[in-house]
Amino acid sequence: MRRCCKPLDVLIFALALTLTAWSAVSVYAGGGERSVLHIAGGGERWILPLDRPHIQRVPGPLGVTVVEVREGAARVVSSPCPEQICIKSGPISKCGQWIACLPNQVFVTVTSAKGGDIDAFSF
Repeated sequence: MRRCCKPLDVLIFALALTLTAWSAVSVYAGGGERSVLHIAGGGERWILPLDRPHIQRVPGPLGVTVVEVREGAARVVSSPCPEQICIKSGPISKCGQWIACLPNQVFVTVTSAKGGDIDAFSF
């Protein structure tokens, strides 16, 4: 009778499974790195930590857009733009997420505190 798997096959399979699990944890766990919030608008720029509550008023051509940082996430709480898409987009907290208020020329994005910018997105 023939065996289904040889001992070396089992070892290789276990190694591959371990490597796959380690890769998934490394990629999706985030590594505990701190994220910061970048806000640009009205010719000014702000860099804020996401781990401390803060309210930032950002001037723009239509008026003031208010960005709130709370509980590790940032969101636009008020804006003078007509469609209010920036408010409806909800909070952001992960590296690479962003909110834009195009009519008021305000851009909010989350990046790594280390400064490693994302160079590509895939959807």
